[in-house]
Amino acid sequence: MTRSADIDFTFQDPVDPPMVIRRLLEAGASIHYEGLLSYVLDQDGMFDWKRVEVEKLDDVLDCASKSAPESTTFGISVILDRENTGGDLLFHPGHRKLSFLVTINRRNLRHGSKFCDFGWYLERLTPTFESMGLTEIELCDMA
Repeated sequence: MTRSADIDFTFQDPVDPPMVIRRLLEAGASIHYEGLLSYVLDQDGMFDWKRVEVEKLDDVLDCASKSAPESTTFGISVILDRENTGGDLLFHPGHRKLSFLVTINRRNLRHGSKFCDFGWYLERLTPTFESMGLTEIELCDMA
């Protein structure tokens, strides 16, 4: 049985996807996943992820900016370290709530635990998000 882990971040006001991505990149994150940029712009619930050259980041962020925030979910894969540990960052409609889905080379707690090491992820994401009006964090790890 596969486990899933995610972190939900809630903000006081809507956040701008390009600004969030750029701040994460400035903080050392990467959008290079297996040599490509993986993203989704979803308006129909099908979540058809696309993979393009990393150099297309500005085009992807431009499309995300031009999409209707109240009806579109924007997602992008983000790598948080040199071992390719990361996940998918989803901007939910309205852009007041983001989810980080721990999907790429998940880090678990030590000593063979099956539970996600949320502290590791929070240390890398929270400082960036806190400066943008972060008001709530919710964690979920389940089978």
